[in-house]
Amino acid sequence: MSLTRLPPPPPGCLERRYPSTQKGGTLIAADVRDWTTHEQRRCAPGGYRPPCCPGCHGCRLHVHDYLERQLRSDIDAEAPTVVVVVRFLCVMCDATWRVLPAFVPCHLQRRWAVVEAVTVGPPPSPSAPSVPRRTRSRWRARLACALGEALRDGQDGTGPLAGAVRALASDGTRRELALVLAAIVGTAPGRRLAVAAAVIHAALPGVQIM
Repeated sequence: MSLTRLPPPPPGCLERRYPSTQKGGTLIAADVRDWTTHEQRRCAPGGYRPPCCPGCHGCRLHVHDYLERQLRSDIDAEAPTVVVVVRFLCVMCDATWRVLPAFVPCHLQRRWAVVEAVTVGPPPSPSAPSVPRRTRSRWRARLACALGEALRDGQDGTGPLAGAVRALASDGTRRELALVLAAIVGTAPGRRLAVAAAVIHAALPGVQIM
């Protein structure tokens, strides 16, 4: 990225961390990368139950309810379009936590594999999922944004996010961050954005890659 053409700043919604007073939120199960694993975990007793409440650190979390996320077009035409998400209630502080499988974005209507197929890497093939041009442009524009203050603050910590942020130049973009994180963690194409989203959310809850 040329110093005379700095990346645009990210929208505020991508930088919004959970406030310290917030009770509950979203957790990402980074090891759940496909439908089969998700269904196995969802159906197993306590399969998605967090070991403790991230808010008060209490160890008594009960299943609160089940939410349905409707997803749109997929790379695999036979893939399910509805993912059932488990939400837990902490009986100590009344916080509710929904646990998302890593392949489902927090705020987008398609799987991460679909988003990556039309934003990162070579142009998508004719067989790639149909995504409206305006949606593709919006996704690419967000990935082309600067890291932002929240992610830059993450370089002071430890772990893969801190290392990836420190490895980027001052004009690094969110797309470059996702690729560097994938290289550090050892993630294959097709899962790079999912891994970036999970790593960022674990270190800076609420902050989004795009």
